[in-house]
Amino acid sequence: MAAVAVLAAAGAVAALRAGAEPVPPRADTAEAPAPRPRAQYRVLPPPPPYDRLPGRTPIPRPRLVGPDWQTVRGRLPAVGGPGRPAAQQAAELVVGRYCREPAGLAAEVTPAPGWTWVTARVFSIARSNNPPVVTFRLIWTGGSYDWTGSYGELLSCS
Repeated sequence: MAAVAVLAAAGAVAALRAGAEPVPPRADTAEAPAPRPRAQYRVLPPPPPYDRLPGRTPIPRPRLVGPDWQTVRGRLPAVGGPGRPAAQQAAELVVGRYCREPAGLAAEVTPAPGWTWVTARVFSIARSNNPPVVTFRLIWTGGSYDWTGSYGELLSCS
């Protein structure tokens, strides 16, 4: 009698297994996918800020502002001014934060009367006939320049 009960139980288990859908393995026990060959990966350079690199002057971290959060505004350390030397140095500080290779770039500053408001245009030295790589504004605050620019444009400098 016991043999019949064991055979009936084994038959019931086999019938249940045949009728059940397969259960996928749990994520923590599943095999990890095979790594891609090394040639399929692209190494990207580190993103800005670059002003912590040797030979550059760190500037305070800017804030994203504006209705679309695509405008960046930041403060700059006092470098003199207002005037051409201070505006030029202020522009170079912003370039040093966002551009990986500032030695290949030249900043051109165009003032409003009194140097209280300045447009800075950054050009590639190698391609001087091309449009500016980056354009941003400098505003004199009484002790130093603040700056405002497009976040996407500044990131494209890197």
